Amino acid sequence: MDDRQPELRRRVRAFLQGGRVCIFASASPQGEPHTSVVSWALARDEDIVALALDSRSRHLVNLRENPRGALEVLGDDLAVRLTGPTRIVREEMESSPFPSALVELQVEQLRDHGVAGLRLVGPRYDFDAAHRYRQAVEQAVYRELRGD
Repeated sequence: MDDRQPELRRRVRAFLQGGRVCIFASASPQGEPHTSVVSWALARDEDIVALALDSRSRHLVNLRENPRGALEVLGDDLAVRLTGPTRIVREEMESSPFPSALVELQVEQLRDHGVAGLRLVGPRYDFDAAHRYRQAVEQAVYRELRGD
């Protein structure tokens, strides 16, 4: 844990409580990067972020061979890269509507990408009226990520 950034850690934890768009990155042992947009990311505390990663993506193969990962967190006035080792906690999540693994990122380093005088307006999403039922599925995923 980097004790020089406690306020930034608190902001990231408060922000990552569900419904946020982030970019997750892993790399093969040869250094070939793989990135994915993820919305199922939840900070359990200031040091652990739980993620639901699509089991069909390259990430799980990469993380088994090279367990380091990165999460780019983007939001209103927030652009932070979290890096550290990962751990595949569960190969198959019960709540996800598609094959997903529960992965924890242990946050060793944070890098604030904020720029003085520049106000970032972060990405966000919502469900249209025909797909609002997905909110209940999403809440079940967040409960599982929290360990409820």
